[in-house]
Amino acid sequence: MRFTIDDGRILVEASGREIDLLTTMLGQFTELIDGRSRDPHRGELTPKDPALARLLPDPVLDDPGAATELRSLTEASLMSHKLKNAASVNDLLAGARKAPAAMGPDAELAMLKALTDLRLVLAARLGIEQDGDRGRRWSLNDRRMQTAYQWLAAVQSDLLDTMAERDR
Repeated sequence: MRFTIDDGRILVEASGREIDLLTTMLGQFTELIDGRSRDPHRGELTPKDPALARLLPDPVLDDPGAATELRSLTEASLMSHKLKNAASVNDLLAGARKAPAAMGPDAELAMLKALTDLRLVLAARLGIEQDGDRGRRWSLNDRRMQTAYQWLAAVQSDLLDTMAERDR
């Protein structure tokens, strides 16, 4: 995936394979969030799934009652925003199948947020807790997730570098 600047706008160009990989990950992400939205305890309890717990952390750490109250008020909106970002990136990638697709400020932000969310899910699945952790590498699936995690980091870094270059 490559980002370039044309007349002050950032263009995204990607191979069909990159688009397929990212749209597959976004589809799985959407399923994860949709599953939480169907949970009868949504908004009440911290998610049991470590990936969801990373995406939807307790809003208050030392007060379970306050955490529950705040979660009940914010979780649905937070999930809605995450799904909207994923859909925005999917729409952008659909356009990028034919030619480089121009991103406006909203699409840039949606891309950054969606990449972050995907990395958070993979980090939780791999046991990565902080920068520098390598996580599990036991199985072929773990190694594939590590590769995807590193690729997403590179894409995110390239987008941030391109945004900084454009804004100079």
